[in-house]
Amino acid sequence: MLDKNKPQTWRPFKASLCDTCIATCCTMPLEVKIEDLVTMGLVAPEDEIEGFTKKKIQQIVKRLQKLGIVKNYRSSTGLFLMNPKPNGDCQFLDEHRRCRIYLNRPQVCRKFPVSIGLRFGYCPYQKK
Repeated sequence: MLDKNKPQTWRPFKASLCDTCIATCCTMPLEVKIEDLVTMGLVAPEDEIEGFTKKKIQQIVKRLQKLGIVKNYRSSTGLFLMNPKPNGDCQFLDEHRRCRIYLNRPQVCRKFPVSIGLRFGYCPYQKK
């Protein structure tokens, strides 16, 4: 039986699985870099041009926390933990369990599970 927190229960990944999956991977914690926030349209490209100083990042964190988009920021890793929906889903999943920002999704989503994740090449697939 699948347990998204136990990679030994995951199955070998094939891109075609995504079409029939309930998007289990989109219920896992999502940590993104500042560059991803720009790609996702959550941070203005002008901010990137000006440079991401410590002060600028603190302003971005406060703004995105106030909007309920970001849960917290770890300066030691440079990662922003995104807030999930109350049910644990990624905030960017639509009612059909498809990504609303797919073309602008963060790198971690683009690379999962091939080169990022708890078990490379395996995914927490669950059939719809």
